[in-house]
Amino acid sequence: MLLVCKYWFETYNVLDVLGKEYIAVIDESDVDNIHPSHALSGGMKNKFIVSSVDSIESLTSVANMLAIMGVQIERVISIGELSQYGAGFLTERLGSKGLSFNTINITRDKRLMKKMFEDLMLPCAEFHLISNDIEGKKFNYPMVAKPACGFGSFNTEIINTETELTEYISSFKKNKDVHLISNGIMLEKFISGREFCADCFIKKTDIKLLSISEYNMPRMYVTNEKVKYDSAEHLNLNENHELYTKIDAFYRKIVQGFDINDCICHLEFFINEEGAIILSEIATRPGGSYFNYMAKFVYGKTLYEAWFDGVLNDNDKFIRELNPDQHFSIVNIIPQKNGVLNSLPTLESLREYNTLVNIFPRKKVGDSTKSNVRTDYTCFFIFGGKDKVKIKNDIHSFVRDFDFDIE
Repeated sequence: MLLVCKYWFETYNVLDVLGKEYIAVIDESDVDNIHPSHALSGGMKNKFIVSSVDSIESLTSVANMLAIMGVQIERVISIGELSQYGAGFLTERLGSKGLSFNTINITRDKRLMKKMFEDLMLPCAEFHLISNDIEGKKFNYPMVAKPACGFGSFNTEIINTETELTEYISSFKKNKDVHLISNGIMLEKFISGREFCADCFIKKTDIKLLSISEYNMPRMYVTNEKVKYDSAEHLNLNENHELYTKIDAFYRKIVQGFDINDCICHLEFFINEEGAIILSEIATRPGGSYFNYMAKFVYGKTLYEAWFDGVLNDNDKFIRELNPDQHFSIVNIIPQKNGVLNSLPTLESLREYNTLVNIFPRKKVGDSTKSNVRTDYTCFFIFGGKDKVKIKNDIHSFVRDFDFDIE
């Protein structure tokens, strides 16, 4: 029996399709999102609703109930950053397979993560570890201030002056995202350059899939500004072989140094103006959900499918691009106003965009929308083909003209 922490429809759906049985540990904030199919026709055999997937008392109660029920948990799986600590705690409490609490800790707390990068002699931005003081900074402005245990670039800001830094620190606790618990802060030297991420499936300690994408818009800009869309481009192996080779080598050091196994990892990095690779952070979970959908077109499997099939079904196959000569990009249109979704787009209605190959609705008609919230996923739009210029032109036109029908 599997124990799955947090709720995310796509991941539960993959477990259902694979015929896996599982017990869910669900944060009460997600209760209204649970799809009934998991219990009716899928593999959900029981569920525990907890006040927080990071509450030791709640999770200990779950572990105690499982012991009383006589349920043996083979593996604990965490869905997303916000349940990593809980999954690590349950893994050790239950004596199950899964990432160790130590591995979780050094991939969640960016202060420990950066120190580990340094110890492994991996290239990363200069950093300063602080609690509530700014003494001993090693670098000048601009710099980046961020939560030590954050997610999705929330509450991450570029700091240009001493005053801005003082204000950030003093107001952090009040302004931080509601999901964040720790009040820890760290500072990094600002890196000017292109932003990338690399999703990697690791089976035991072997790399079975490596997928590199470039963000088309800076992460902090998308998070902190009122923007209409978010987008990323998959970099195919044929045209980016040297970059894949370098990232593969970095990943091998990370896997060994961080003691990572049997999971999908998400590595974020920059290429600076001098062309050097600078690692930003590593997470032991798949990248944002749009990378999951783009992977379906590039590799024939979503990241979750690659992860669960590889680990739970003991599939040892390497996963490669289906069409190495093709390019793929994904676009997430961000709702521009609060309201109710009146209709969803179709491929037929958008046939003027020749490189638009599929649409993945994340909401249904009648669902609410939130203004300028990039994680309020409504639809993902996949563009693909052999001509990169045509794809870019279509995306430019699409994001300029398209809007959701919101009441």
